[in-house]
Amino acid sequence: MNIVQKSRAVQLSIGLIAASAVLVPIGASAATLYVGDLSTNSIKQISSTGVVTTFATGLSNPFALAFNGSGNLFVGNAGTNSIKQISSTGTVTNFATGLDARALAFDGSGNLFATDRTTNSIKQISSTGTVTTFATGLSNPFALAFNG
Repeated sequence: MNIVQKSRAVQLSIGLIAASAVLVPIGASAATLYVGDLSTNSIKQISSTGVVTTFATGLSNPFALAFNGSGNLFVGNAGTNSIKQISSTGTVTNFATGLDARALAFDGSGNLFATDRTTNSIKQISSTGTVTTFATGLSNPFALAFNG
């Protein structure tokens, strides 16, 4: 079973925990799948054998996930219009505010890009958390990916 098949199988089996649970498998790091769990406002880790554990709590609608080159997890925390940074030990800190990020992606220089559903734009966030507008004129932007 490849990672896509595993993530779909895990999504289906975990989705039965609560009728309102929405689990969004986003990315894998070191054979571990990280999942934003809207029903518990947490990030779950799923091992390559399917074991589910809680990685971080205290979030509010964790929609988007992306890892930077240092292994920190960034989360689009839609319930508070912010982006949270989670260390490898699960410590949650505020990284950027004022945007409804539903998708995140890092470029090769370490800049974080986020869709902002509130302003229908793409924001660029520097490594220090400074937010600037990168592109506008979109309608409900929801996904990001870099080619290369």
